[in-house]
Amino acid sequence: MFYTIPMKYLLPICLLHFAFLSDAQMSDQSVEDQLEKFKSYVPKGYFIVSITEGDLNLDQWNDAILILGQDCEDSLSNFDNQMKRKCLLLTGNEKNTYELACENDNIIYYYKYDWNFPESLAAVNLKKGIFTFSFYGGMRTRWHREISFHYSTEKKLWYLISDTFGTFDALEEDPSLETEKNLFEKDFGFVNFTAFDIYE
Repeated sequence: MFYTIPMKYLLPICLLHFAFLSDAQMSDQSVEDQLEKFKSYVPKGYFIVSITEGDLNLDQWNDAILILGQDCEDSLSNFDNQMKRKCLLLTGNEKNTYELACENDNIIYYYKYDWNFPESLAAVNLKKGIFTFSFYGGMRTRWHREISFHYSTEKKLWYLISDTFGTFDALEEDPSLETEKNLFEKDFGFVNFTAFDIYE
């Protein structure tokens, strides 16, 4: 059966797919160099799911968001055995190396959180102290979620600024039937990156 996906939800998936294609076109040496740069932050039993580089803390040094999955999650992770992923925020310095600023094990859905879309992580975007995790899943009834954080130069930490969740019928072309709920700081208060729990 063919499902029609509205373009605004399809775009993050296309971008993620394009990123995979870009990685595939990189030389073996480029891939090895990228993995080598971050391997010291990968604990035993984990692998790198994605690397997003940019400006996390509004300084002159390049930073990175690392998402790590557990070995064999593709075959062992499920609702009864939730193999949670790690999200690491790494800040760069003048030595062209990284320091672990903080991490959270409850901010990225585990693999097979949605059986129809085992990899529900659609995109990670980072620009000028703001980063967003985008998720997508469902079957006929599709869902999406976007969670955004911002860096506070005063408090020297990242905090939640928005949380959006929506659903739509993949067989319905009328966009007015889509549902979406947008929450902001006035709704949930101050939430530190390390305290956020996507499963709550």
